[in-house]
Amino acid sequence: MTNIVERYENRPESAEFQDMCLASFCSEYRVIYKSQVSAEKASGEIIELNNNCGFVKRRTRTQPAVVRYPRFSPTRDPEKYFHSLLQLFLPHYEEYHLKPSQFDTYEHFYKNGAVKCGGDVQQVQSIVDYNKALFEKESDEIDRAKQLLEDNIDLEDAWAQLCPETERERLRCLELMKDKVVDEEDDADGTECIPDLAANPHTACTLETNHVTMPRRDALDLLRSLNEEQSAVFYAVRQWCLQKLLGQNPDPLRLFITGGAGTGKSHLIKAIHYESTRLLSQIAENPEDITVLLTAPTGVAAYNIGAATIHNTFSIAANVKIPYQPLGDDKVNSLRSRMGNLQILIIDEVSMVDHRLLTYIHGRLRQIKQTGDYSLFANVSVICVGDFYQLRPVKGTPLHADNGASLWEGNFEVAELTQVVRQENAAFAGMLNRLRLHKKKEPLSNHDVVTLKQRETSEDPTDIHIYATNAEVNEYNVKRLHDTCPDAISIEAHDFVRNPKTGRIERKVGLHRKIFNSCLPNCVSLGIGARVMLKKNIDVSDGLVNGACGTVVEIIRGKEDDDIPATIHVDFDDPNRHGSMQVPKSRDFQGTRSITIQEKTVTMILNQSLQG
Repeated sequence: MTNIVERYENRPESAEFQDMCLASFCSEYRVIYKSQVSAEKASGEIIELNNNCGFVKRRTRTQPAVVRYPRFSPTRDPEKYFHSLLQLFLPHYEEYHLKPSQFDTYEHFYKNGAVKCGGDVQQVQSIVDYNKALFEKESDEIDRAKQLLEDNIDLEDAWAQLCPETERERLRCLELMKDKVVDEEDDADGTECIPDLAANPHTACTLETNHVTMPRRDALDLLRSLNEEQSAVFYAVRQWCLQKLLGQNPDPLRLFITGGAGTGKSHLIKAIHYESTRLLSQIAENPEDITVLLTAPTGVAAYNIGAATIHNTFSIAANVKIPYQPLGDDKVNSLRSRMGNLQILIIDEVSMVDHRLLTYIHGRLRQIKQTGDYSLFANVSVICVGDFYQLRPVKGTPLHADNGASLWEGNFEVAELTQVVRQENAAFAGMLNRLRLHKKKEPLSNHDVVTLKQRETSEDPTDIHIYATNAEVNEYNVKRLHDTCPDAISIEAHDFVRNPKTGRIERKVGLHRKIFNSCLPNCVSLGIGARVMLKKNIDVSDGLVNGACGTVVEIIRGKEDDDIPATIHVDFDDPNRHGSMQVPKSRDFQGTRSITIQEKTVTMILNQSLQG
């Protein structure tokens, strides 16, 4: 449906319309719908807009229509404020006319730009101010009066004068609340440090303003279990959230939480995610708005903490390159509708994030938040969690390595967890932390050597074998497949393209040229009993992620002339990875008005050996 801005930008280029601003267009003209065109044409006053954007007619009543539009604060939202001014009061035919490429911000163009108007070159500010004065008479005086009222009037006293009886009743209730004695049982609950999380035992229910992923009782147990190091970080983040909730506008958090194995990094992140979501959801305009976002660079890491992958969350392709390539308007608007109120971004397993990916996170946040400046991560608080002694980025430069202009170096405060809290295998966790800090050519302690040698076993063909190259991996996998599955089958990839003449989806002869830029093999060998691994994130929330392992238990054949099986049943090792949320889709109907094929391709490889 065409909106009023699109109609304005497609107005005729005659002298009558050339120097007309959007506010004047809305005030002096009304839209004529198709059903009214034939009747109105008799009057000869119908004006047809360009590019099939409809028809308009000058209003015939004596007074122009009142134009209603949002008013933004020039201090809190400067870019939105100046964009609104230019869009309403500067004559233009294209959106980019409001901020030419040589100007960084709308404010810069408003104060320093010049355009041709009325046959002469004029300052943008003078044109906008002149047109604005026609619609916003005495607006500055009204704004000053409103600010004076907010700054100097005691609203409680004003309410007391309007409704004295209600005010007296309210004050009596406050006195009763002050005299109320807290039960000893409530004190023992351990929530005195977080009073708004404590439930009132005398009420039947507790109202939460937004859905949280953890029951209150589980959250209390989680918060009580934090040690001194974890609590210090937790309450620092919580204090920031409270300041944000009270409108104090604190500086964004830049926090890197690190530590060795068993120090409770994931445990702490769950507590921070729960509490920050619970608090910040109260300032969201919509209860479903995302205020705190939990992400991870890989599907397995995201699934383990109930997060989303960075690439999927921010629509970042796997092979993106520098310099930053912005998203199109449609995709950005989709992200903005979900993350426009984002306050905190949590990135787990940050050791696998490289400089390039961090640059794209920064760029996406700037597009989503529309800050209009170059502030780091668009003033969104970023909490990174991980250990740089662990896995490095795949084909990327780790963040701790010098990379010239870095978004990481010097911008994050480090909080290191040193106390091992993992109860089971505490000795093993301690040994892992010693290996974590071990330097090359330094001898291991005798105790650690003895512990490691206890795990030396003879070769078992069912165990995972680690090889140095993919060729060795493939050779061993093929051998194990034929030993385990005598009835193994080979499934060739089928690529489909849309026929530009008929619009139908047709099978392509050969392979699509983009196959060489993906992780997808052109042939997969499978059999009942074969060990397989997913190579693509299908549904992170349901556990169908890259790296999930399982065993083929059934292969169901399809049509006789179809060499691709209809269904392959895989029993995943993790019982929570069962794919129950996968929506069934069909590829049978391929008519001219059909939707593009949506059948999900689950990419699997044999999993008897791995590349080391």
